[in-house]
Amino acid sequence: MRVEPLEPRRIRYPKGAYGWIDLRIVTEDHIQALDPSSALTYLFLCTVGNREGISFWSRSRMARTLSLSLETVDAALLALTGAGLIAATERIVQVLPVPARGTSQSAALQPTTPPPTAAPPPATHARREPSEEEIRNQESQARADIARFYGARAPSAGVVRALARSLALKGEDGGPPTI
Repeated sequence: MRVEPLEPRRIRYPKGAYGWIDLRIVTEDHIQALDPSSALTYLFLCTVGNREGISFWSRSRMARTLSLSLETVDAALLALTGAGLIAATERIVQVLPVPARGTSQSAALQPTTPPPTAAPPPATHARREPSEEEIRNQESQARADIARFYGARAPSAGVVRALARSLALKGEDGGPPTI
Protein backbone atom coordinates (compact mmCIF):
# COMPACT_ATOMS: atom_id res chain seq x y z
CA MET A 1 0.00 0.00 0.00
CA ARG A 2 1.42 3.36 -1.02
CA VAL A 3 0.86 6.17 1.46
CA GLU A 4 1.31 9.76 0.38
CA PRO A 5 3.48 11.93 2.64
CA LEU A 6 1.62 14.39 4.83
CA GLU A 7 4.19 17.06 3.97
CA PRO A 8 5.39 16.24 0.41
CA ARG A 9 7.79 19.21 0.32
CA ARG A 10 9.44 18.11 3.55
CA ILE A 11 10.49 14.50 2.88
CA ARG A 12 13.68 13.53 4.67
CA TYR A 13 16.48 11.67 2.96
CA PRO A 14 19.63 10.20 4.50
CA LYS A 15 22.54 12.62 4.12
CA GLY A 16 26.17 11.91 4.85
CA ALA A 17 27.30 8.87 6.76
CA TYR A 18 25.19 9.22 9.86
CA GLY A 19 22.03 7.93 11.38
CA TRP A 20 20.16 4.83 10.35
CA ILE A 21 18.49 2.21 12.49
CA ASP A 22 17.60 -1.31 11.40
CA LEU A 23 13.83 -1.78 11.68
CA ARG A 24 14.41 -5.25 13.15
CA ILE A 25 15.45 -3.55 16.40
CA VAL A 26 11.70 -2.98 16.91
CA THR A 27 10.06 -5.76 14.88
CA GLU A 28 12.14 -8.51 16.55
CA ASP A 29 11.61 -7.13 20.08
CA HIS A 30 15.23 -6.12 20.77
CA ILE A 31 14.26 -2.61 21.88
CA GLN A 32 11.56 -3.94 24.19
CA ALA A 33 14.17 -5.96 26.06
CA LEU A 34 16.12 -2.80 26.92
CA ASP A 35 15.51 -0.35 29.73
CA PRO A 36 14.69 3.24 28.61
CA SER A 37 18.25 4.54 29.21
CA SER A 38 19.76 1.73 27.15
CA ALA A 39 17.23 2.32 24.35
CA LEU A 40 18.03 6.06 24.35
CA THR A 41 21.76 5.35 24.31
CA TYR A 42 21.30 2.91 21.39
CA LEU A 43 19.32 5.49 19.42
CA PHE A 44 22.03 8.06 20.12
CA LEU A 45 24.84 5.71 19.04
CA CYS A 46 22.99 4.84 15.82
CA THR A 47 22.67 8.54 15.11
CA VAL A 48 26.26 9.61 15.76
CA GLY A 49 28.07 6.57 14.34
CA ASN A 50 29.81 6.76 10.98
CA ARG A 51 28.83 4.49 8.10
CA GLU A 52 30.50 1.53 9.86
CA GLY A 53 28.58 2.36 13.04
CA ILE A 54 31.67 3.63 14.85
CA SER A 55 31.62 6.65 17.14
CA PHE A 56 34.31 8.26 19.24
CA TRP A 57 32.06 10.03 21.75
CA SER A 58 33.37 9.80 25.30
CA ARG A 59 31.09 8.35 27.93
CA SER A 60 31.04 11.66 29.83
CA ARG A 61 30.05 13.58 26.71
CA MET A 62 27.30 11.05 25.98
CA ALA A 63 26.06 11.46 29.56
CA ARG A 64 25.96 15.26 29.25
CA THR A 65 24.26 15.17 25.84
CA LEU A 66 21.64 12.63 26.91
CA SER A 67 21.13 14.21 30.38
CA LEU A 68 22.04 10.91 32.03
CA SER A 69 24.54 10.16 34.78
CA LEU A 70 27.87 8.62 33.82
CA GLU A 71 26.89 5.49 35.77
CA THR A 72 23.66 5.22 33.76
CA VAL A 73 25.53 5.52 30.46
CA ASP A 74 28.04 2.89 31.60
CA ALA A 75 25.18 0.56 32.57
CA ALA A 76 23.47 1.19 29.21
CA LEU A 77 26.66 0.41 27.28
CA LEU A 78 27.08 -2.78 29.30
CA ALA A 79 23.47 -3.79 28.58
CA LEU A 80 23.85 -3.03 24.85
CA THR A 81 27.09 -5.02 24.70
CA GLY A 82 25.41 -7.90 26.51
CA ALA A 83 22.52 -7.82 24.03
CA GLY A 84 24.97 -8.05 21.12
CA LEU A 85 23.93 -4.63 19.77
CA ILE A 86 27.28 -2.85 20.24
CA ALA A 87 30.96 -3.52 20.76
CA ALA A 88 32.88 -1.07 22.93
CA THR A 89 36.34 -0.24 24.16
CA GLU A 90 37.30 2.60 26.48
CA ARG A 91 37.04 5.17 23.65
CA ILE A 92 35.34 3.59 20.63
CA VAL A 93 31.81 2.25 20.31
CA GLN A 94 30.58 0.34 17.26
CA VAL A 95 26.92 -0.35 16.58
CA LEU A 96 26.72 -3.95 15.35
CA PRO A 97 24.21 -5.55 12.99
CA VAL A 98 21.02 -6.50 14.81
CA PRO A 99 21.31 -10.14 15.96
CA ALA A 100 19.27 -12.61 13.93
CA ARG A 101 15.79 -13.54 15.09
CA GLY A 102 15.84 -16.60 17.29
CA THR A 103 19.18 -15.81 18.90
CA SER A 104 18.86 -17.36 22.32
CA GLN A 105 18.82 -14.99 25.27
CA SER A 106 21.88 -16.70 26.75
CA ALA A 107 23.78 -16.26 23.47
CA ALA A 108 22.73 -12.63 23.27
CA LEU A 109 24.13 -12.02 26.75
CA GLN A 110 27.60 -13.17 25.77
CA PRO A 111 29.87 -10.25 24.76
CA THR A 112 30.64 -10.24 21.05
CA THR A 113 34.09 -8.78 21.61
CA PRO A 114 36.74 -9.64 24.16
CA PRO A 115 37.02 -7.27 27.11
CA PRO A 116 39.52 -4.42 26.59
CA THR A 117 42.04 -6.11 28.90
CA ALA A 118 42.06 -9.39 26.95
CA ALA A 119 45.24 -10.21 25.08
CA PRO A 120 45.03 -9.68 21.31
CA PRO A 121 45.29 -12.72 19.06
CA PRO A 122 48.83 -13.60 18.05
CA ALA A 123 50.06 -11.62 15.07
CA THR A 124 50.69 -13.54 11.88
CA HIS A 125 53.44 -11.12 10.95
CA ALA A 126 55.28 -8.40 12.80
CA ARG A 127 54.02 -4.92 12.02
CA ARG A 128 56.32 -2.07 12.77
CA GLU A 129 55.02 0.97 14.56
CA PRO A 130 54.97 4.07 12.30
CA SER A 131 57.50 6.75 13.17
CA GLU A 132 56.51 10.11 14.64
CA GLU A 133 57.35 11.73 11.29
CA GLU A 134 55.07 9.32 9.39
CA ILE A 135 52.26 10.05 11.82
CA ARG A 136 52.78 13.84 11.59
CA ASN A 137 52.78 13.58 7.78
CA GLN A 138 49.29 12.03 7.94
CA GLU A 139 47.76 14.52 10.41
CA SER A 140 46.42 16.92 7.78
CA GLN A 141 44.72 14.04 5.93
CA ALA A 142 43.36 12.76 9.24
CA ARG A 143 41.93 16.21 10.07
CA ALA A 144 40.29 16.37 6.62
CA ASP A 145 38.79 12.89 7.00
CA ILE A 146 37.51 13.67 10.50
CA ALA A 147 36.02 17.00 9.36
CA ARG A 148 33.67 15.06 7.08
CA PHE A 149 32.14 13.48 10.19
CA TYR A 150 32.61 16.17 12.84
CA GLY A 151 31.66 19.16 10.69
CA ALA A 152 32.73 22.45 12.29
CA ARG A 153 33.58 20.88 15.67
CA ALA A 154 37.28 20.55 16.35
CA PRO A 155 38.30 16.93 17.00
CA SER A 156 40.50 16.09 19.95
CA ALA A 157 44.21 15.66 19.41
CA GLY A 158 43.91 12.00 20.41
CA VAL A 159 41.35 11.27 17.69
CA VAL A 160 43.50 13.02 15.06
CA ARG A 161 46.60 11.15 16.20
CA ALA A 162 44.82 7.77 16.17
CA LEU A 163 43.58 8.29 12.62
CA ALA A 164 46.95 9.68 11.47
CA ARG A 165 48.65 6.58 12.90
CA SER A 166 46.12 4.42 11.11
CA LEU A 167 46.73 6.23 7.83
CA ALA A 168 50.48 5.81 8.27
CA LEU A 169 49.97 2.06 8.76
CA LYS A 170 47.70 1.92 5.72
CA GLY A 171 50.38 3.58 3.62
CA GLU A 172 52.80 0.92 4.80
CA ASP A 173 50.88 -2.17 3.68
CA GLY A 174 48.13 -0.81 1.42
CA GLY A 175 45.48 -2.48 3.56
CA PRO A 176 42.62 -0.88 5.40
CA PRO A 177 43.52 1.41 8.28
CA THR A 178 43.40 -0.04 11.75
CA ILE A 179 42.85 2.16 14.77
